[in-house]
Amino acid sequence: MKTITENLLNRISLQANEADLLGFKKVADHLSTQIEKSAIRKDDEKYVYSSDELQKDIEGSLWDATIRVADFYNTPFDATEVQKTIEVTASKLISELSVKLGFTHGVGAYEEKVAGEVDNKPEVEVEL
Repeated sequence: MKTITENLLNRISLQANEADLLGFKKVADHLSTQIEKSAIRKDDEKYVYSSDELQKDIEGSLWDATIRVADFYNTPFDATEVQKTIEVTASKLISELSVKLGFTHGVGAYEEKVAGEVDNKPEVEVEL
């Protein structure tokens, strides 16, 4: 089952509240929806989630969007061609969001580690 940590839930909740206070209604609404949809796990609970699972989940969400667009325009589509586009789009989205979230390389926090891999957490340096 896909879950998020209590810590992430708290951070998202604070961001939703801040967005609401600042008048960013769309951001606040989207974050609140994600909170409602998410199952929660303890921060220290063992959890395994691979990069292949992440890719599959993102592709599934893009398929959901594809079906919405096809229905909106009431048009058929070539599923094989769409799959190619979805794979590329999912990979690019994961890559770009990883950078925005401060994670540029290494192994995901919940992937099983194999020999030679390192878990690189982003570090923030402050110069005074």
